[in-house]
Amino acid sequence: MKREYFFPFVLSFLSVFRNYTNFRFTSSLIRRGASHHLPALAQLKPPFCQCKRSDLHGITENRTILNKSIFCRFFCAFVFLFVFSPSTWAEFSVETSAVKIGNIKSVIQFTGEVKPSEETHITADVSGIVKKINVENGQTVKTGDSLFELESERYEIAVRQSEARVERIEQECSEKGRDFQRKQVLKEKNVLTEKDFDLSTREYKQAQLDIKSAKAQLELDKFNLSKMIIRSKITGYFTDLNVFLGQSVNAGNRLGKVIAIDKVYIYAKIPENFINKIKNDQSCIISYGEEGKVEHINLYGDESRSFLVKLSFENKNHYLKPNMFEKGEITISEFRNVPLAPIEALMDNSGIKEVFIVEAGKAKRKKISISGISDGKFYSPDLKENDVLVISGMDKLEDGSEVKSFEVASEAKILGNSPEIKKPDSKESPLESGKTQGG
Repeated sequence: MKREYFFPFVLSFLSVFRNYTNFRFTSSLIRRGASHHLPALAQLKPPFCQCKRSDLHGITENRTILNKSIFCRFFCAFVFLFVFSPSTWAEFSVETSAVKIGNIKSVIQFTGEVKPSEETHITADVSGIVKKINVENGQTVKTGDSLFELESERYEIAVRQSEARVERIEQECSEKGRDFQRKQVLKEKNVLTEKDFDLSTREYKQAQLDIKSAKAQLELDKFNLSKMIIRSKITGYFTDLNVFLGQSVNAGNRLGKVIAIDKVYIYAKIPENFINKIKNDQSCIISYGEEGKVEHINLYGDESRSFLVKLSFENKNHYLKPNMFEKGEITISEFRNVPLAPIEALMDNSGIKEVFIVEAGKAKRKKISISGISDGKFYSPDLKENDVLVISGMDKLEDGSEVKSFEVASEAKILGNSPEIKKPDSKESPLESGKTQGG
């Protein structure tokens, strides 16, 4: 209860209590009819006692008069309470805002991790000692550019040895081939036994296989020698330098990586109650204003019942860096030229959405349905243009309360518009471009 109504309420209550007490006391005396109680009756102020000591024969008639008096005083007390009730005559000052026509999107907000569109680890294909480093972190590289060089002497020697082995085996194979031809002639003349001819045939075929093996080894040694220069497999930016000059590396050791970030992906986890509202190629936007689209939706949820969604964005100015966390929203539906109201007017009563509409100086409570919420405003088909909604002071209102409204003049307040998002250009550092608007 408000402070200004407390003392009138107490006075009214005491008056009713006094009336009731006197009524009970007087009624008791009348019912008992005891003459020795008449002095006590005489002490009561009118109209509680209308009888005199000598009027014992009229006590019944005076009891009727007393009851009417008690009823009148009860009635006056309750009227007094009703008049001072804040719900019957109080007028509240509230802030209001009119419903405006505009556009709104129904969105799902997300926070995701940025990943490059392409990423490759630079590794050593063979073991060796780092002889030269041709790249630094952040440097632009193209496909085929030399990044590292290893000492190649051992592999050059291996190539020369393989070449010599091939020459030797080819010579041996040539001799065994001529021997096979001679023995074949002798076999046709029945001079050579079958056993000697089979032995010559096996030796000749083995020599041919040895040539193939030696040539394969020579190709492998040449391939290993070519891997002394470690090259980039994609065009992008070199990062994660993980080696120094003179270091001995083994095959498979990571020396760094190259990433392509002119286009990036953001991987966001979407809860199960929203995943069926997302489709491939749906538009999305991140905090600083760059638009993208849904690229892929994983159909298998994780332990938290969330699904991984892959979103693609152009990143020519390289504002987005790999492993950054970025906020954004995916557009589910869009409504144009619909009545929009500020989110401050919305009340949640155990899951039921309600608003107070001011009509003829009174606040009327109304249940509504919500079709979209975004940027501090909401769209409800149950509202119409120029409806005046209470946006401040709803907690002290009841349905039908009289109000004195003060309409908020700021359009940003009425529509809940978010501040304009500044998009950093390629010449301006993201740190100098100001804070971005969260999704």
